[in-house]
Amino acid sequence: FSVILMSATINCKEFMEYFSVPIRGRLSPAHVFKVEGKPHAIEEYYLDDLKHITRSFEQPMIAKEMYEVAICLIQMFSELEMKDSRYFTNYILCRLQVYPLHSSVTLEEQNNVFLTPVPGYRKIILSTNIAESSLTVPDIKYVIDFCLTRTLVCDEDTKYQSLRLCWASQTNCNQRKGRAGRVSRGYCYRLVSKHFWINYILENAVPEMLRCPLGSTILKVKLLDMGEPRALLATALSPPGICDIEHTILQLKEIGALAISAQTEEENPYDGELTFLGRVLAQLPVDQHLGKLIVLGHVFGCLEECLIIAAALSLKNFFPYLKLKFQVAELFEELKNRIKSFNMHVNTQPPAMDQEYEFKQRFILQIVIAGAFYPNYFSLGQCDEEIAVKNLTGRDPKTTIMVKNIPPYGFLYHKQLQSLFRQCGQVKSIAYDEAKAFVEFSRNPMERFKTLPAVYLALKMSQLRVPLELKVHFPEEIERKMEDRMFTSLRHTRVNVDFQKQTVDPLQISFSALEESQTISGLLLSISVTEVVEVGHFWGYRIDENSLTLLQTLADEISRFVLMPLPESPHPDLVCLAPFPELENKRYYRARILYVSGDSAEALEFKICKMRPSAKSLVCGEQWSYGASQRFTSLVNGCALIVKVYSVVHSILHVNLYCHSGIKDIVNIRDVLIREELVCASIFSEFFICTSWLSLCCKTHFVIFFPSRTILIDKESVNSVIVHDTPADPFQQMLVAASLSVNATGSTMLLRETTFMPPIPGLPALLCMLFAPVIELRVDKDGKNFTGVLCGLGWNQTLGTPVLPEHEMELAFDVHFDVDDIVEINILRTAINKLVCYGPNVPICHGEERISQLQENARQKLLSLICKPKPREVITPKWYEKSYEWNQVDSKLIIDQSEGQNERGRNAFLYQLHKLVVLNT
Repeated sequence: FSVILMSATINCKEFMEYFSVPIRGRLSPAHVFKVEGKPHAIEEYYLDDLKHITRSFEQPMIAKEMYEVAICLIQMFSELEMKDSRYFTNYILCRLQVYPLHSSVTLEEQNNVFLTPVPGYRKIILSTNIAESSLTVPDIKYVIDFCLTRTLVCDEDTKYQSLRLCWASQTNCNQRKGRAGRVSRGYCYRLVSKHFWINYILENAVPEMLRCPLGSTILKVKLLDMGEPRALLATALSPPGICDIEHTILQLKEIGALAISAQTEEENPYDGELTFLGRVLAQLPVDQHLGKLIVLGHVFGCLEECLIIAAALSLKNFFPYLKLKFQVAELFEELKNRIKSFNMHVNTQPPAMDQEYEFKQRFILQIVIAGAFYPNYFSLGQCDEEIAVKNLTGRDPKTTIMVKNIPPYGFLYHKQLQSLFRQCGQVKSIAYDEAKAFVEFSRNPMERFKTLPAVYLALKMSQLRVPLELKVHFPEEIERKMEDRMFTSLRHTRVNVDFQKQTVDPLQISFSALEESQTISGLLLSISVTEVVEVGHFWGYRIDENSLTLLQTLADEISRFVLMPLPESPHPDLVCLAPFPELENKRYYRARILYVSGDSAEALEFKICKMRPSAKSLVCGEQWSYGASQRFTSLVNGCALIVKVYSVVHSILHVNLYCHSGIKDIVNIRDVLIREELVCASIFSEFFICTSWLSLCCKTHFVIFFPSRTILIDKESVNSVIVHDTPADPFQQMLVAASLSVNATGSTMLLRETTFMPPIPGLPALLCMLFAPVIELRVDKDGKNFTGVLCGLGWNQTLGTPVLPEHEMELAFDVHFDVDDIVEINILRTAINKLVCYGPNVPICHGEERISQLQENARQKLLSLICKPKPREVITPKWYEKSYEWNQVDSKLIIDQSEGQNERGRNAFLYQLHKLVVLNT
């Protein structure tokens, strides 16, 4: 038979020798037929030929000087053509038509490069290496080549993929040169020196098999049952290294595509049994982690959502190019059709909806994302309370941002500054303090107590370096025009501009808020609730005798007046009158009151202190579950209440709330909610939570693995700015990244497509133990409590080394876990295995009803693991002394549940059962 290979950049000698056949005792190489084309002559030039350029760069980069050289060349082309009589024209081409050409532009935009330029214009194509061989533009005359390319490579330590800027090979550059000279004489300008071209630019590019991940290739080898991958890949034209094969096998075992042996001494680092997940991944045209996302979505009943996410993440730069949504739809349908052969189908029956279903589904999807992208887990660093207090000088961080470098007399430009932040939200006031301005956004008092979206958008503007420009006057010019010596004292005066009251007043330095908080701390008030915002957050007024008398007097006076329509649009802090829609009488009441001046009674805002949402509330609601909201409302409405003031922070009273139960008993409402498992107690007061919040972006620290690397979140990620409402919570919070890349030096990791997990105590540890292939529990010196866990691929008994140390995670527990928790994790792993295993009596043979039962079983076990009836006790983390070391537990105290699992049939399970450790009771 004949194999015909056609390529402009192929290494012919290497192919000839590889396909040699023995003839008469000698190896005869394969035949090569060269078909020479007849292009026009192409002249080559280097930086040496450009006399005014003396500097060259050995690192793969495009310096500013090289851009200037390219621009200069483009400007000179018309002059060069004017000197050639064959191309003499009566005008000089001075206008440019620029077309981008790369893989992300749409087909319509790519076709624009073939258009004939308008007379008087020169066509400029800014192209990646897509123009090397993918297409040919016939009227190209000049090629300016930076001799660079972006190559997909793997980091040597982590094996994570990244696109890095590298020097292109000589064969690739010659292919680029061939873009010119198709219809006339061509010119190629290489922006490197001739010496660098000869001595440092490689003749041929490094084959992909030697620089890219081998996961898909090895899965195909296993699926076709072609033997051990190491033996087969050794016969390749450019065989990969043994270390690369070993690392790929280990990564596939970490994902779950290849099975892990229950006995570590039997573990083969160069091979493994293909699991059900591995068979699915081998058939899907997406990354292995995205394929695992689809399979776990099937397990937990959110397959359709996971198919959409996988299809969208498979297409680069999806959001800037909305036309790609049709490609996402096509890939979605293709993936859906491919997984049908594995008995995975999108549920077409509408689910049984309730008030909490949507929130539960969203939470389960977050857990599925965490499972699919294990071990790309990151925890947040702690905010610096001292810096936070100093930056905002005690202002409310949930509504306020700080702007620096304000010019003298900055309050004169308050309308300009207001307009700069109008796209973020409505500006309530701006307080000027020398060269700083504190911009406060309006908060709807009837919305949940959280950081305003306007604050997030303003911080995002800062991260994206959106310029804030003011049209200002010189201070001397302002002072000269005012001709008032008193005015010069206002140069750095603290000024507050209130846009709602339309006032500009000097800002007084006062500690009245702190003094007021200390004065009224412990004060008891009788109140009646007028409006519930959320659990623990409500509005009310005092109902003591003096307050009630004053309210009655106000109502009587209002009824004697002839009321006029509101002359202006309603806004926060505006006092107005309106009929109460739920009452039959026609009496008017005060509406949207934050305060009333003079001696009038005030509507007060309250928040119950030392209370936070339970895990169930976070899972079953936006912040509070429907059940918690209904129960709290029933407790506080329609009855007299007593509050004990704890503190006053930003005009909000943080209190303990009591109601009467029976004739004499007084019950703390927080205790009632805790007893009914609707909320959890918090040991931190609201006062410290507010003052410890960092106004600027909370930096994300990479503290689980690779501690020596700097971690950055891609600016396009929604979590590149993390606004944390409760940074004083003592427990860890976790971020999951779908994509990681490493810079050329390996010092910095960049996270993309990130997911911020709910703030549930102990959730990071639970997810690590749930989805880790192997764990080893840490025990305190007395052997009575678990203190942490080491997650990874385990220990190689033969070599005496960790199997995959780069991806190991050492965690210290911040909540109390016991043996029952580990048993629950194993039960859930077994439930997952029932839906993703291969062989007789497994899901591929089950009907739709049985599959639905198994999915609902897995969902319920997941929710029961996270939402314990009694919340797990928050403890102080204690790090294990011998971190990242395996085999630290006495083997006599270990119970291996995986032995019974394997006796029931040696299926290639996705998750082996974890070993239990017996505690001293």
